[in-house]
Amino acid sequence: MTTKKVCVVDTKNPEKSAVVTVEKSAEELTIEASFNSDPDNFRDDKVREINDAYDTASKTPLAVNGVNFWPDVQSAIRIDGARRRVLEKYQAGLITESAAIVTLTDTDRIEHDYTLAEALTVCLAVSDRAEADFHKRQRKLVAINDAQTVEALQAITWDSVES
Repeated sequence: MTTKKVCVVDTKNPEKSAVVTVEKSAEELTIEASFNSDPDNFRDDKVREINDAYDTASKTPLAVNGVNFWPDVQSAIRIDGARRRVLEKYQAGLITESAAIVTLTDTDRIEHDYTLAEALTVCLAVSDRAEADFHKRQRKLVAINDAQTVEALQAITWDSVES
């Protein structure tokens, strides 16, 4: 059996908002609606919506000088780690500047060689995007927690402007 809950909001009269539960099995389809203006009934769905949008954002490639990279936290850590390992070898005199090459893999699993400065550019772009998306998600989750009405809760989207 599959169960799905959705919030239905009358934008002209938010007090008439409802939670609609749809249950589907091989034999039957059941739809129940409960009218309620308590925002607590909608918070979990809104949190899931924002978390899904965050996941989508981190799976949307970021182009850095024409090469696409995944802008998630793990990618930022991997890129920075690769850059630091080469930098440490160079600073320790174990490799020359011409040998200080950082190899990074793009979203299509193609390897690209970068100088330390170029790798730093990629590292900063990816980590800045990952950090911005993370903090955006955190602000949205705080706003969801603070929402006092169903209307205020429904106004919170990944793309909504933050006050």
